[in-house]
Amino acid sequence: MRVALRATIRGVILSFKHRGLRRFFETKSAAGIPAAQSKRIAAMLAQLQEAEQPSDMNFPGWKLHPLKGFKPVRWSVWVSGNVRLTFAFDGRHVVDVDLEDYH
Repeated sequence: MRVALRATIRGVILSFKHRGLRRFFETKSAAGIPAAQSKRIAAMLAQLQEAEQPSDMNFPGWKLHPLKGFKPVRWSVWVSGNVRLTFAFDGRHVVDVDLEDYH
C-alpha cells in the first residue's frame, strides 16, 4: 500500500533590515526593540513567519496597508504610536523585515 505524503510549503522570513528585530526573532532578546511592545511584535513576527501573502497579516488593530512609492511593494502593520513593522514579499517569502518609527 502506498501512502501519498503531501508537503505544505509555507512562507518564511528570509531577511531582516533591523538587527534588534532579527535578534528578537532568533533569541527572544528584547534588546534593541521597544520592550513594552515585545509581546505584540512577537505575535506579528509569528504570523509573518506563517504568512504566504500580505492579506495573511490583515488582523483587526494591525492596520495592514501598502506603503506608497516602493517597487516591489512594501507593507506595514501598526505596532503602536509611530512604530510600524514593515516588510515585503518575494514570492511566498517575507524579506527585509524592519521596525520603523515614523515621523
